[in-house]
Amino acid sequence: MGATTSGKSSSWDKALLFTAQAGWKETVYVDFSYRQDWYRLFRQLYQIGYADKQSYGYFGLGANAIVSNLVKLPEWFNYMKFRVSYSEAGNSFADAGFLRISQDRRTGAVNANNYKKFKAVPEVMKSFETGIETMFLNNRLSFDLTYYNGVMDHLYMEGTRCHQGVQPFTSAKVRNQGIETTIGYNSPFS
Repeated sequence: MGATTSGKSSSWDKALLFTAQAGWKETVYVDFSYRQDWYRLFRQLYQIGYADKQSYGYFGLGANAIVSNLVKLPEWFNYMKFRVSYSEAGNSFADAGFLRISQDRRTGAVNANNYKKFKAVPEVMKSFETGIETMFLNNRLSFDLTYYNGVMDHLYMEGTRCHQGVQPFTSAKVRNQGIETTIGYNSPFS
Protein backbone atom coordinates (compact mmCIF):
# COMPACT_ATOMS: atom_id res chain seq x y z
CA MET A 1 0.00 0.00 0.00
CA GLY A 2 1.41 3.41 -1.04
CA ALA A 3 1.63 6.63 0.93
CA THR A 4 -1.54 8.73 1.12
CA THR A 5 0.01 12.11 1.86
CA SER A 6 2.52 14.19 -0.02
CA GLY A 7 4.64 17.03 1.24
CA LYS A 8 5.40 20.34 -0.45
CA SER A 9 9.15 20.74 -0.44
CA SER A 10 10.00 23.15 -3.24
CA SER A 11 9.27 26.77 -3.98
CA TRP A 12 6.93 27.91 -6.77
CA ASP A 13 6.88 31.63 -7.35
CA LYS A 14 5.74 33.63 -10.36
CA ALA A 15 5.96 37.35 -10.98
CA LEU A 16 4.92 40.05 -13.40
CA LEU A 17 7.18 43.10 -13.65
CA PHE A 18 6.56 46.52 -15.22
CA THR A 19 9.07 49.38 -15.44
CA ALA A 20 8.94 52.86 -16.97
CA GLN A 21 11.30 55.81 -17.16
CA ALA A 22 10.69 59.40 -18.25
CA GLY A 23 13.19 62.17 -18.73
CA TRP A 24 13.07 65.89 -19.38
CA LYS A 25 15.85 67.76 -21.23
CA GLU A 26 18.49 65.29 -20.00
CA THR A 27 18.13 66.96 -16.60
CA VAL A 28 15.22 65.42 -14.68
CA TYR A 29 14.44 61.69 -14.67
CA VAL A 30 11.66 59.70 -13.04
CA ASP A 31 11.64 55.89 -12.76
CA PHE A 32 8.70 53.70 -11.80
CA SER A 33 8.46 49.94 -11.32
CA TYR A 34 5.70 47.59 -10.23
CA ARG A 35 5.92 43.89 -9.46
CA GLN A 36 3.10 41.44 -8.72
CA ASP A 37 4.23 38.19 -7.05
CA TRP A 38 2.35 34.91 -6.70
CA TYR A 39 3.75 32.55 -4.04
CA ARG A 40 2.80 28.88 -3.86
CA LEU A 41 2.74 28.86 -0.07
CA PHE A 42 0.39 31.86 0.03
CA ARG A 43 -1.91 30.23 -2.52
CA GLN A 44 -2.17 27.17 -0.27
CA LEU A 45 -2.68 29.23 2.89
CA TYR A 46 -5.33 31.36 1.14
CA GLN A 47 -7.28 28.23 0.19
CA ILE A 48 -7.56 27.21 3.83
CA GLY A 49 -8.11 30.71 5.26
CA TYR A 50 -4.68 31.43 6.75
CA ALA A 51 -3.85 34.22 4.25
CA ASP A 52 -5.95 37.13 3.01
CA LYS A 53 -4.50 37.13 -0.52
CA GLN A 54 -2.76 34.82 -2.98
CA SER A 55 -0.61 37.52 -4.59
CA TYR A 56 1.03 40.75 -3.51
CA GLY A 57 2.17 43.87 -5.36
CA TYR A 58 5.21 46.04 -4.74
CA PHE A 59 6.33 49.30 -6.32
CA GLY A 60 9.32 51.55 -6.59
CA LEU A 61 9.57 55.23 -7.50
CA GLY A 62 12.71 57.26 -7.98
CA ALA A 63 13.64 60.68 -9.28
CA ASN A 64 16.83 62.58 -9.84
CA ALA A 65 17.58 66.06 -11.11
CA ILE A 66 20.80 67.67 -12.23
CA VAL A 67 20.34 70.88 -10.28
CA SER A 68 23.35 72.54 -11.92
CA ASN A 69 21.46 72.38 -15.26
CA LEU A 70 18.35 73.97 -13.73
CA VAL A 71 19.81 76.91 -11.78
CA LYS A 72 22.88 79.09 -12.13
CA LEU A 73 25.51 78.13 -9.56
CA PRO A 74 28.65 80.08 -8.61
CA GLU A 75 31.57 79.49 -10.99
CA TRP A 76 33.48 77.37 -8.46
CA PHE A 77 30.41 75.08 -7.99
CA ASN A 78 30.56 72.85 -11.10
CA TYR A 79 27.92 70.17 -10.61
CA MET A 80 25.05 69.18 -8.32
CA LYS A 81 22.61 66.29 -8.60
CA PHE A 82 19.74 65.51 -6.22
CA ARG A 83 18.15 62.06 -6.00
CA VAL A 84 15.32 60.48 -4.03
CA SER A 85 13.76 57.01 -4.18
CA TYR A 86 11.32 54.74 -2.39
CA SER A 87 10.86 51.04 -3.08
CA GLU A 88 9.17 47.95 -1.72
CA ALA A 89 10.24 44.37 -2.29
CA GLY A 90 8.55 41.26 -0.94
CA ASN A 91 9.48 37.71 -0.14
CA SER A 92 7.61 34.56 0.80
CA PHE A 93 8.53 32.39 3.77
CA ALA A 94 11.66 30.34 3.95
CA ASP A 95 11.39 26.93 2.28
CA ALA A 96 10.96 25.41 5.75
CA GLY A 97 7.39 26.68 5.61
CA PHE A 98 6.57 24.20 2.86
CA LEU A 99 7.47 21.31 5.13
CA ARG A 100 4.68 22.27 7.52
CA ILE A 101 1.92 21.75 4.92
CA SER A 102 0.86 18.37 3.60
CA GLN A 103 -1.78 17.34 1.08
CA ASP A 104 -3.88 14.16 1.16
CA ARG A 105 -3.47 12.47 -2.25
CA ARG A 106 -6.90 10.81 -2.06
CA THR A 107 -8.99 13.85 -1.22
CA GLY A 108 -6.72 16.75 -2.25
CA ALA A 109 -7.24 18.34 1.19
CA VAL A 110 -4.41 20.54 2.43
CA ASN A 111 -3.42 20.17 6.08
CA ALA A 112 -1.85 23.19 7.76
CA ASN A 113 -2.56 22.47 11.41
CA ASN A 114 0.76 24.01 12.38
CA TYR A 115 -0.51 27.41 11.24
CA LYS A 116 -3.29 27.72 13.83
CA LYS A 117 -3.82 31.37 14.87
CA PHE A 118 -1.36 32.51 12.20
CA LYS A 119 -2.33 35.03 9.48
CA ALA A 120 0.28 34.95 6.71
CA VAL A 121 1.65 38.05 5.01
CA PRO A 122 4.90 38.26 3.03
CA GLU A 123 8.13 39.74 4.29
CA VAL A 124 8.36 43.28 2.90
CA MET A 125 11.45 45.48 2.66
CA LYS A 126 10.54 49.20 2.44
CA SER A 127 13.48 51.42 1.49
CA PHE A 128 13.81 55.19 1.30
CA GLU A 129 16.96 56.94 0.09
CA THR A 130 17.85 60.53 -0.74
CA GLY A 131 21.10 62.29 -1.42
CA ILE A 132 23.18 64.77 -3.35
CA GLU A 133 26.29 64.51 -5.54
CA THR A 134 28.42 67.62 -6.01
CA MET A 135 31.67 68.70 -7.71
CA PHE A 136 33.66 71.88 -7.05
CA LEU A 137 36.78 73.75 -8.17
CA ASN A 138 36.96 72.54 -11.80
CA ASN A 139 35.78 69.07 -10.77
CA ARG A 140 38.77 68.57 -8.45
CA LEU A 141 36.74 68.29 -5.25
CA SER A 142 33.67 66.03 -4.92
CA PHE A 143 31.23 65.58 -2.08
CA ASP A 144 28.40 63.01 -1.90
CA LEU A 145 25.87 62.71 0.91
CA THR A 146 23.23 59.96 1.23
CA TYR A 147 20.56 59.22 3.82
CA TYR A 148 18.97 55.76 3.75
CA ASN A 149 16.25 54.12 5.80
CA GLY A 150 15.17 50.52 5.25
CA VAL A 151 12.55 48.63 7.25
CA MET A 152 11.94 44.90 6.92
CA ASP A 153 8.39 44.12 8.06
CA HIS A 154 7.41 40.57 9.00
CA LEU A 155 10.91 39.12 8.96
CA TYR A 156 10.04 35.48 9.58
CA MET A 157 12.07 33.22 11.81
CA GLU A 158 11.21 29.61 12.32
CA GLY A 159 9.31 29.14 15.54
CA THR A 160 9.32 26.42 18.16
CA ARG A 161 6.83 24.51 20.26
CA CYS A 162 5.03 26.58 22.84
CA HIS A 163 2.29 25.88 25.37
CA GLN A 164 -0.41 26.61 22.72
CA GLY A 165 1.11 24.10 20.28
CA VAL A 166 3.45 24.67 17.36
CA GLN A 167 3.96 28.22 16.17
CA PRO A 168 5.59 27.76 12.75
CA PHE A 169 7.07 31.24 12.50
CA THR A 170 7.62 34.32 14.59
CA SER A 171 7.73 37.75 12.97
CA ALA A 172 10.02 40.70 13.61
CA LYS A 173 10.59 44.22 12.29
CA VAL A 174 14.18 45.23 11.50
CA ARG A 175 15.34 48.77 10.65
CA ASN A 176 18.57 49.74 8.93
CA GLN A 177 19.24 53.46 8.60
CA GLY A 178 22.17 55.76 8.33
CA ILE A 179 24.07 58.49 6.57
CA GLU A 180 26.92 57.91 4.13
CA THR A 181 29.27 60.59 2.92
CA THR A 182 32.20 60.60 0.53
CA ILE A 183 34.74 63.33 -0.12
CA GLY A 184 37.10 63.04 -3.05
CA TYR A 185 39.94 65.07 -4.47
CA ASN A 186 41.59 64.78 -7.92
CA SER A 187 45.01 66.36 -7.94
CA PRO A 188 45.78 68.54 -11.00
CA PHE A 189 49.28 66.96 -11.02
CA SER A 190 48.14 63.35 -11.52
